[in-house]
Amino acid sequence: QHLAVVAGDMLEMMGFDVSIAHSANEALQLINRLPRIDLLFSDIVMPGGTNGLELANHIRERRPELPILLASGFSNAQQKDALIYPLLDKPYTYEKLADALHELL
Repeated sequence: QHLAVVAGDMLEMMGFDVSIAHSANEALQLINRLPRIDLLFSDIVMPGGTNGLELANHIRERRPELPILLASGFSNAQQKDALIYPLLDKPYTYEKLADALHELL
């Protein structure tokens, strides 16, 4: 939860309006409720039984045009996910997040 707030602060400093969801279920509710979402940024490890990769797959079905960036602190995540979505290694700095978003958007 604390990492979500730190990432949200970084994104706000970059000029994004941020809505934080603390579970995949909350994120899906936000996607359905908010009129405009420009990006999904999620950790692969999430509370609530659904991980960030599963969340990304659900959202990709509903919103195929939505850019998705995932973060992970596990080195095997790159192998497991075959990089369907861009993956930012944790820990990351403001600059690394900005660079990843620049490439994605």
